[in-house]
Amino acid sequence: MKKTIFLLSWVLPLMMASCVDLKFDEPPPGGEPVQITPNATLEQVKAFYVPGAFTPIPDSMVIRAIVVADDRSGNFYKTLVIQDETGGIELKVNAIGLFNDFPTGREVFLFCRGLLISDYNGLLQLGGSTYLDNGQTRLGGIEEVLIDKYLIPGKRDQAVTPKTSTIQGLGLGDLSTLVRLEEVEFADDSANEPYADPVNQLSINRNVQDCQGNTIILRSSGYAEFAGVPTPGGKGDLTAVVGVFGGSLQLFIRDTSDVHMEGPRCGQGGPDGLDALNQDFETVGNQQDVQLAGWINTATVGSRVWRGRTFDNNTYVQATAFGDSEPDMQTWLITPAINLSVPKTLQFRSAVAFYTHSSTEVLISTDFNGTDPSTATWIPLTATLAGSGQSNYQWVPSGVLDLSGYSGKGYIAFRYTGSGPGGQTTTFIVDDVVVQNK
Repeated sequence: MKKTIFLLSWVLPLMMASCVDLKFDEPPPGGEPVQITPNATLEQVKAFYVPGAFTPIPDSMVIRAIVVADDRSGNFYKTLVIQDETGGIELKVNAIGLFNDFPTGREVFLFCRGLLISDYNGLLQLGGSTYLDNGQTRLGGIEEVLIDKYLIPGKRDQAVTPKTSTIQGLGLGDLSTLVRLEEVEFADDSANEPYADPVNQLSINRNVQDCQGNTIILRSSGYAEFAGVPTPGGKGDLTAVVGVFGGSLQLFIRDTSDVHMEGPRCGQGGPDGLDALNQDFETVGNQQDVQLAGWINTATVGSRVWRGRTFDNNTYVQATAFGDSEPDMQTWLITPAINLSVPKTLQFRSAVAFYTHSSTEVLISTDFNGTDPSTATWIPLTATLAGSGQSNYQWVPSGVLDLSGYSGKGYIAFRYTGSGPGGQTTTFIVDDVVVQNK
């Protein structure tokens, strides 16, 4: 009897200790509330980080957070992004199919003691171990058999309201948190392009911009199920997780439901286009390719496009084949869509430099798709253009061009054609494009 009592006195504490293996409060599949009391925040956990080190968390810190990104779509791999009221962090877990138990919106309780905190090119991460990769020490995930030692699922469908921000308003304090950008679009070189490369399974950066020309990278994995889906060509809002690489902020969507861009692009006004246009090109950088909201600057022959130039405190745009190593060039500068339901007029001024040929036409189209000018019908407009009779950089008014014969949604194009080297190399200059009601 004494022996039995002794054994019980030795075994029972072990049994009780094993019960503190964090399994006693695991919820059923429906996600009932968990009776765990958090005692710290992610901000407090991140304070342990020693730059350049794989820092162990020494304290018995318990965090309550919400999963804001999982691995369902494949854009996050062996990773959960969790967020509480103080911020967010990436949690590396050496398992796949994490979304089955830890889907976006699920409450989780993270037991941090023994985990390691480090950073990957500026992004703080929590993991369970380290490993060598080509001689470099990397942060490894929590092993699958140890998940329930560190991570306990709680209630499902917990809402996290994304922080509404602007591109310029984002900062390092937003890393690994959910944000929402409004009135943004994919830049011209990134719109209607696949998010990533699913054939070669390569990640690709696409540029997202606002109507003031501020840009940020949206990065997508070639393993994501939406990798081959084309990005939208319109403007709207974007929800994403903020990341960083080498000091540059990046965005990562969970899937394409985070992207809502069905509206007209920046500078295109309503569905029927702008009611008026007044462009002096002063915001275009000197010797920089023209990148203006709503404008299209594209080469259909060769690679040269329209560029900004500043002279005598005035910025204008120009196209030239001078010094071009390619035999031929053709480049288009096209206005945003213009609403022609009310009669309009067009005015601008032009100049030439180092004249060798008649280089530029002014055209209008009402069936341009906003992407490829070669597929549209373009009608020449009769404008007064600078030519051989002018001195270099002498401005010539176009006259008032009557657009009342056109209806619907229209686009005005300046099409430059030239050849190099040593061929037709006139520099053609445009400034002060104005469209207004007649």
